[in-house]
Amino acid sequence: MKRTLLIALLLVCNFAGDIFAQKLSPNSVPPAVRLELMRRYPDAGKATWEKRGANYQAHWGGKINKDNSALFTPASAFISMSNPADVKFLPIAIKSYVQVHYHTPIVSAAKAVSNIGKITYEIKIAGNKYLIFNSEGRFLKAE
Repeated sequence: MKRTLLIALLLVCNFAGDIFAQKLSPNSVPPAVRLELMRRYPDAGKATWEKRGANYQAHWGGKINKDNSALFTPASAFISMSNPADVKFLPIAIKSYVQVHYHTPIVSAAKAVSNIGKITYEIKIAGNKYLIFNSEGRFLKAE
């Protein structure tokens, strides 16, 4: 239970809006963190960086360079990776939960994979509200 809660908390921090993020120049990111990003994701050469609490988050890909993101500790340990998820391929339980409890369409979705392989989904609905679900579609938290 504590592990699930910790992972959910890390993912919530990972996906929190730009209001909590501090933009960084690549030179402000520790070299070990930049190297670990390139080792894991060679296509992330033009990543933009943000500081998330004590951690570093890289964004790359897509039209606005934000389709993919990865979160690392200052010591370059990988925490999680996320990318957009097609709403039509979300677990049915997620779509049902949103329809029953929020009566609003899903605006966007992201799929995150933690360093231990745990999958969660972050769903954005109207009003910039975010809902976090586990891989089976069970509701975890609302922001």
